[in-house]
Amino acid sequence: MGKRSNLILTISLAVFVIGAAAIFLVARNGGDDKAAASDGSSVLYAAKDIPSGTSGADAVAGGLARPSRWTTSRSRPTR
Repeated sequence: MGKRSNLILTISLAVFVIGAAAIFLVARNGGDDKAAASDGSSVLYAAKDIPSGTSGADAVAGGLARPSRWTTSRSRPTR
């Protein structure tokens, strides 16, 4: 039983070290991502109720959905 416990402990420690290294590398390089550095994305928001089955093009053409810019520095899209 002692050898089995040591094997489980060794495997657990190896998994922990690999996971910690992966998290460190992702966190360290997280700010270098071009998507994070961009000035936002184009999004559509519903200006009015949109009936089911309405296509996106029809919703925009009918004024049911409007385009907006979504930036990472804001919690809401700009209108």
